[in-house]
Amino acid sequence: MENRLSDVLVWYDGYNGISGNDTSNGMLCPWSVLKFLSRALAEGNDSATFQPENYWANSSGNDIIEICMNHPDSGDSQRIQNLIDGGTEEIELCEFSSYPEITADADFNVFATMMLYTGYLTRDRNAVPSSSDFLPVKIPNREITECFKNKAKHLYSSMNPEWKHKSLDLLRALFDGDAKRTATIIRNMLPTFLSVRDTAYESVYHAFLQGVLGIAAKASNLEIKSNSESGDGYSDIVIKNKNIGTAVIIEFKKCDSDSACVMRKMCEAAISQIDSLQYDFDIREDFDTVRKFGIVFHGKDCEAVHRECQREAQNLFPS
Repeated sequence: MENRLSDVLVWYDGYNGISGNDTSNGMLCPWSVLKFLSRALAEGNDSATFQPENYWANSSGNDIIEICMNHPDSGDSQRIQNLIDGGTEEIELCEFSSYPEITADADFNVFATMMLYTGYLTRDRNAVPSSSDFLPVKIPNREITECFKNKAKHLYSSMNPEWKHKSLDLLRALFDGDAKRTATIIRNMLPTFLSVRDTAYESVYHAFLQGVLGIAAKASNLEIKSNSESGDGYSDIVIKNKNIGTAVIIEFKKCDSDSACVMRKMCEAAISQIDSLQYDFDIREDFDTVRKFGIVFHGKDCEAVHRECQREAQNLFPS
């Protein structure tokens, strides 16, 4: 089993004492190590081929992670993302009454303290706290990181009824041609979405909305395409609803200014791009209504502008 030691350490090691004076070598998660060894003994000669797995996830519902990820504060969402990415966060240890009293409205330090005492976080012995009132913490190992990632996959997928409901609301707003409601829904979704952590790139926003609208389109049995060639270029997102004869074309932009006026001008420019490059070339003959949206992002904010294009009625009885 010596050749498996490094794997075991990556998956189950990393726990340190809370006290900054603790100089011990830390510890592994005893439950997971025992489960791993039990499986190794059962496998016998084949034990060298199997990989470590997440035994923690099967022993806990990981409810504290889900409650914390549902926290509405965007700054706290970024802190969780940093932890998942292997980073360190400083927290202030808090007292709390009991686990059931912790809700999504609780302070992040309350969440983190609970996660520290229950093994989801550990003290980062390599980080120096900014003051004696704070404690640097991190996720201890790959096993717990997987717990966080798996919970995130659930929260931001069709398996989560709340997230699916928000996705369907956004889809309805687009097909209604309601730019104001579209922007409002997106603003409400962005702050708690963990993957929107690098707002320097337009592609991050594109991937976010493609995933959100993909959930809604699949649930509604609609066709959705991303970066598909049309006209003289490639449209960002196209959604087709043949049942009502309507298609939606979306062009995204990232804005360096937080001015709503500047962002709305960029929205207009995005729609002008749809028109000038004829992104609707392949669909305008097949749909009675084409809704064109320019959506512009700045940080966790966005603006949206909509233009409607109706297909001209054909004169079946020319004079």
